[in-house]
Amino acid sequence: MTGKTHMLGGAAAGVFASVYFQLPFEAALATTAISTLGSLVPDIDHKNSKISNAAKPVGTVISTLFGHRGLFHFWLFYLGFGIAGIIAFPQYIIYICALVMGIGTHLLLDAQNPMGIPLFYPFSKKRIRMLKIKTGSKAESLLTMGLGIAVFVGTYLWFVN
Repeated sequence: MTGKTHMLGGAAAGVFASVYFQLPFEAALATTAISTLGSLVPDIDHKNSKISNAAKPVGTVISTLFGHRGLFHFWLFYLGFGIAGIIAFPQYIIYICALVMGIGTHLLLDAQNPMGIPLFYPFSKKRIRMLKIKTGSKAESLLTMGLGIAVFVGTYLWFVN
């Protein structure tokens, strides 16, 4: 999936969490922004991703050490990170959850790609794939459009509640 698709997935998750939890404006905005940013985090291991290019030295080192869709596409890594964050900073639980939620949308979307994700890494490198939506395809464009509509609808629902 492209960065745009991942960002809209993260934004949609953030907006709908804001609606569900009836967050005030500032918290809803922060939650959506953090979830959107989180949706890019797993691709720090890809040399040409938006986040890797933004954090050039870090992205290059991570890509070299771990390769693409290894540790940084393993859900348990982020679950542990989230739990540790909540224990260390319980006052920021909503924002830590937003970050992990955005990361989760990334992994879910990548599981729709023919490359899939290594669900049980490092114990197994077998990749799980649900659909076969190729990056840059018409199917991805439709998915991206649907996520954009979801962000719009979620935002509307937040404002009317």
